[in-house]
Amino acid sequence: MHDADYEATEKDPAQHTLLMAKLLEERNCDPRVIHAVRAHSDEHGVPRESLMDKALYACDNLSGLIIACALVRPDKKLASVTPKFVMRKYKEKAFAASAKREEIETCSGIGFTLPDFAAINLVALQGISEDLGL
Repeated sequence: MHDADYEATEKDPAQHTLLMAKLLEERNCDPRVIHAVRAHSDEHGVPRESLMDKALYACDNLSGLIIACALVRPDKKLASVTPKFVMRKYKEKAFAASAKREEIETCSGIGFTLPDFAAINLVALQGISEDLGL
């Protein structure tokens, strides 16, 4: 949900998070969720305060890296991706180079090791793999 405004803001990244936050406000979404959406981007300087804010920030780029891992598998399926594979690809700086490793590594600030956080995110993405077409 936090990136549901991507297509609408792709050419105007300064609007990213603002548009989605506005849509969530119009739908009376929990203010904590709206804050996490706003805070997941560095663009507007919204402080990350709650665990949800920090977790969303850390997993945003990690999700992209995990999806890239699926796309290089022969079957292009998340089911074929393992936490070990994610960690191996994570260490390859040229792989999914736009996935900001320094943001992903902030998972340590919420009490997770990187391998554990990657495994949790992988399982979550595998749970919605049909929706993602992966």
